[in-house]
Amino acid sequence: MSDRRGLQALWVFAVVSAIGYGLFGLDPTRVPDHPWVQAFYRASFALFARGQVALMLVVIGIALRRAAGWRWLPGLVLVFLLSLGVELLGTTTGLPFGPYHYTGLLGWRIQGEVPALIPLSWFAMCVPALGLGRAASPGLPRVGTWVVGAWLLTAWDLALDPAMSHLVPYWVWEVDGSWYGMPLLNLAGWFATGLFLLAALDLAGAGRWVDALPASWLQGYYVAVLATPVTMLLVAHAWPAVAVTVMGAGLPLAWLARRRSTAAAHPGAERVQAHTASLP
Repeated sequence: MSDRRGLQALWVFAVVSAIGYGLFGLDPTRVPDHPWVQAFYRASFALFARGQVALMLVVIGIALRRAAGWRWLPGLVLVFLLSLGVELLGTTTGLPFGPYHYTGLLGWRIQGEVPALIPLSWFAMCVPALGLGRAASPGLPRVGTWVVGAWLLTAWDLALDPAMSHLVPYWVWEVDGSWYGMPLLNLAGWFATGLFLLAALDLAGAGRWVDALPASWLQGYYVAVLATPVTMLLVAHAWPAVAVTVMGAGLPLAWLARRRSTAAAHPGAERVQAHTASLP
């Protein structure tokens, strides 16, 4: 699978998921009354969610393998362990996201709490978040990279939570939050967790292999992954969630596009800016 075909596969998955959810998820009476069709429908919510995480990992893994060999594997282990720790803290104490628990739709749960796919999905999106943060903030303090990346991760959740908790119960909030059932504390928790994971990844030297992936490809990957929950929200007519997500993700992506355009027009400008920022 080429890197371009990987992005195409993510888009096809998003469109197929949205069509299936729009036709049958919103109105189960449309499902044909045949035993195997009914059985597939009952299993489809689990299969599609697990399939998306698996596809994300395959696409980002192949791209990283081609660009950077296997240097990214320690980063995968690092993010897996750290995000698992945060998620276990969240499901047992309610911090930093708010009180919630995962259902069985995402598969085997570590210690009966956190599906193993969740830390893997954190890694699959921390890579583009860190890469795009680095591309968007050359010459800024290192923490600027983490802030931009954490913003992108939080923008992803603006669509992810309404789609994967409100529309389909992959996890359940134990309070009645104001954003499609989600407490606003969760956004602060996502931003803080994003900062933590991206800082750890960056300080561990991930920039050496993240930068091997073109920013344009990372942006395409991020948008393609974001498309799955956004298209589900579109067919469910959840317009506020769609609008806020587009604005939340669009701001840093537009900033990145502008910086890339400026760098292309003035190839020496970013290097001078970065050198100046590194001076004492």
